[in-house]
This record gives sequence, structure tokens and C-alpha cells, in this order.
Amino acid sequence: MSTTTPHEHDHRSHVPQPRSNLLPGIVVLLLLAVPLLWLGTYGYLQHKRLERLRGMHARFNAEPRRMAWVHNALMATLGNRAAAPFQDVTSLVIERQPVSVDDARWLQEFPELTALHLLSVGLTDDHLEPISEMTQLRALAMKGPSITDRGFARLGRLRNLRQIMLREAELTGASFRHLAGLPDLTTLTIEGGRLGKNGIGNLAALPSLNRLELHYAPGRTIDLEHLHRLPALTSLTLEADTLPPGTIDDIARVKTLRGLTLIGPEVTDEDLRTLQSLPDLKRLAMYDVVVSQEAVDAFRTARPDCRLEGKRRPER
Repeated sequence: MSTTTPHEHDHRSHVPQPRSNLLPGIVVLLLLAVPLLWLGTYGYLQHKRLERLRGMHARFNAEPRRMAWVHNALMATLGNRAAAPFQDVTSLVIERQPVSVDDARWLQEFPELTALHLLSVGLTDDHLEPISEMTQLRALAMKGPSITDRGFARLGRLRNLRQIMLREAELTGASFRHLAGLPDLTTLTIEGGRLGKNGIGNLAALPSLNRLELHYAPGRTIDLEHLHRLPALTSLTLEADTLPPGTIDDIARVKTLRGLTLIGPEVTDEDLRTLQSLPDLKRLAMYDVVVSQEAVDAFRTARPDCRLEGKRRPER
């Protein structure tokens, strides 16, 4: 039989129950722990990525970008070693070390990487598939004989590219039509003999291309008949052991040219007289070139506004 009166029962029902003081503390700890755990995971994974690059004997530059505030705070309190994983890799050079297709795909884990140089690393067309997905790239340099038109075509996806350097690739002039979708490409470096007449013509579709470097390719000749069609060209580098007839005349048709570098060929007195006609030419450099002192002196007299530099090769 209950001895509790109705009045006592009602009084107890209104007595506030003690509340736990742990819950707010737990919430605060969770709010602190989640971002700290996330930052710790981020730093650890980035540290492992950098270690893998070092294991590949890569050279790279890194700077604080996405996590700059964390990097700066750690630098101020714990020093460079703690802050290093919170930097982003912005440029990367791998040279004479094997790079697999999986390695190339793994490079996509560096979203701030804008300059990539893969030189003599065993590149093939298959490597260019994952590389073509790195749309943040602005500069791409590759060296290797196993890149063909099929792989090169994929570079047309990299619409942010400003610079391309390609050496030893087995390309035809037709492959360069795939660069037409790169409106901001300003610099192209390649073996000139691989372009051919049609290749030079295909470059005319690049509205921003102002610097063209054509290097020597054994057994190939350079045809610059369509060079004048490049609308923005201001700088040309040409390396060759000999110049086919008419080459200097083709160059002289590029009235926008401000800088010209010749490496290796024999330049006649008449060639230098022809180059005097370039109205905007401000720099003419000739390295390892056979040219007479009389022609050089005559050029200086006729064009005092154009800086002449370089080193001549002794005449035979």
C-alpha cells in the first residue's frame, strides 16, 4: 500500500532532474577533433606524396596555396618541417628515371601542378592519356622517341597550356592541327624538320603563338614557306646545319618578327642583307654560325637599332 500522498507525488514530478555537464564538453571536443583529424590526414597524405616524388629522384617546387593559412601558422610555431606537407607542388621535373603509366596517372593528385617536365623517362602515347586530364597545366615539356601523332592529339584537351616543349617525338606535320584548340599557347619548342611545310601551316591556327623554337633533327630539312601565316609570331629560334634555299627569304616575310636566333648554319652576306628588311627586328643572335665579318659590319651599319650578338664559327 503506497504511503505517498497525492501532494507529495505532484511535488516530486516537478523537481528538476540533474543534467549532465559532459554533453557540451563532448560537442566541443568533436568540433575540435574533426578538423584536426582532417588536417592531420591531409598533412600525412601530402607528406607521403612528397616522399614518393623524392623516391623518383624528382625535382620540384612547392609553395603554400590551398592550405596557406595552416602552413603559415605551423611555420610560425613549429618550423619548416611541420609546415612542409601543407605546400602544393607547382612545378615538377623528372629526368632519366622510368615513369610508368600509373605514375603519370598518380600525378593527377597534385591539383596545383602547372609545369610538368618529363625528360627521357620512357614516355609513350599511353602516358599522354592521364597527362591530358591535368587541365591545370600551363607548361609541358616531354622528351622521348615513342610519342606519335596518336598520343600528341590528346594534348588538345589541355586548354590552359602556354608552353609546349617536345623533343625526339616521332610526329608528322599533321599532328599539329590538334593544337588548334589551345588559344593561349604562346611558346612551342620542337625539332623543326618534323613539322614540314604543312606542320608550319597548321600552327597558323594558334592566335597567341609568339615564340617558336625549331631545333635540329638529324636527316630532316626545315621548310618555312608558311611561316608568315603565324599571326602573332615575334620570336624565332632556328637550329640547323644547313638552310635550304629560300629559308631566309621565308623568315624575312614575317614582318612581326622582333627577335631571331640562328644556331649552326652558314649565313651568306646576301642573307644578312635580306634580314635587314625586317622592320621590327630588335635582336639578331647567331651562334656557331659561319658568316663573314664584312656582312656583320654591314648589318650593324644598316640597322643600328638591332642588337647583334652571338659567336661565329670560323670559316673553312
